[in-house]
Amino acid sequence: MKKTSHQLFMILLERLVKSGLPLADPHPRLVWQGKKVAIVKKEKMDLSQFQILCDFGGEAYGFIRCRKPEAIDLKQFESQGPKHRITEDEREKWWPGAKELWAYGIRDFFAFETPRRIKKSPRGTQTSIREIIFKRNKFDPRLTAKELKEASDKELVSLHGQVHTFWEERGGGRGDELSVNAHLLIVGEMKRRGLEHRIQDQLDEIAAELMGLKINEDYVYLDDLQKILGSGFTLKDPFLAAVGSVVVSGRGKDLDIWVNFPTGKDAVEKFLGELEFRIRSYLNENLNKKIHLVPDPEGKFTNFLTLAKLRVEFIKPKNRKLVPMSKVAVKPGIAFQPQMQIMKALHQC
Repeated sequence: MKKTSHQLFMILLERLVKSGLPLADPHPRLVWQGKKVAIVKKEKMDLSQFQILCDFGGEAYGFIRCRKPEAIDLKQFESQGPKHRITEDEREKWWPGAKELWAYGIRDFFAFETPRRIKKSPRGTQTSIREIIFKRNKFDPRLTAKELKEASDKELVSLHGQVHTFWEERGGGRGDELSVNAHLLIVGEMKRRGLEHRIQDQLDEIAAELMGLKINEDYVYLDDLQKILGSGFTLKDPFLAAVGSVVVSGRGKDLDIWVNFPTGKDAVEKFLGELEFRIRSYLNENLNKKIHLVPDPEGKFTNFLTLAKLRVEFIKPKNRKLVPMSKVAVKPGIAFQPQMQIMKALHQC
C-alpha cells in the first residue's frame, strides 16, 4: 500500500528527531488527546524545532514544535487556562513566587497512534532530553549504532534473527535497503564483538559483499586473515583441577592435578576437532570452506603468520567450584568428576 504524506513525514521525523521535551502528567496525554494547545514554562526557551513529547513515567506521545514564546503575567496565565490546562495548584507548586511566565503555543503536533515506551525516563527536574531511545515491542529496522553497542550479546543475536524474519516478510529482495542497512549495522556490531555470524541466505551474502568479505573465491588471500579477530574463546573449562585427598578431606601428602586434555588413541584428532569447531565461528564463508588444521609436533616447517596464542589462566579463588564425587562409575580413559577448578585454558585470537 502506498504511504501517505503523513506516514512519510512521520518516518522522516523518526530518523531526524532524537531530543525530547518532558512535561509532567497529565499534560503530555492532554496534548496527545487534543485537549491542550499551549505549554507554559518559567524560563524562556527555544521550542521552535521538533522534539519528542514525553512524560516522566517513560512514555512518549509524538513530535511537537511550538511558536515563539510570549511573556505572560498571572492574570494572562489565568485567562489562558483553557489552552494550557495548568491548574493554580500546579502553578504554585512548580513556580512559587513567579510573577511572569512564558507561554508557547503549539504550532504542530504529530501524534503516535499509541504512546510508546522509552528506555530511560527523564528526571523530575529535566526540561529537555538530549536523546530519546524507544523500547522495541516488535522489530524496528531504524536502529542506531549507539543502541546496538548498548545491547547485550543475547539481545544482539535476537535482533539478528528478527531482521532476517523482517526481510523475508517484506519479500526478501536485494533492493530492500531498510532491511539490508539494518542487517549491516547488526552484523558489524556482531563482528566487532567476535560473535558468530555465518552465511545462511541471500541477506547474509549481500552483507558479506558490502563488507568486502569473500565468500565464493577460489583462493584464500593474505588480507583475508586480517578479518580473523575477536575476543577469543575458552577451549577447556576447567583445564586443570585439583583432585585426590586434598580436595576430598581437606589435606593430603601430595597434590594431584587432573589435566583435562584428551589422551590415548585419536587424542590429537579429538582435540583438533574441538579447536576447529570453535575457530569456524570466527571465519567467513570462504574461509570455512577451505580451513585445514595442520598439527606440527616437530616445530614450524615453513613461513608462518601468528593468529592466536594458547595460555593458561588461573581461576580466581572466589570463582573456583568444588565439584562433589559423581555417582557415575569411573571408566578408563574418561575424566572423573571430583575436582576443584584451578585453571582454564584460553585460546586468544
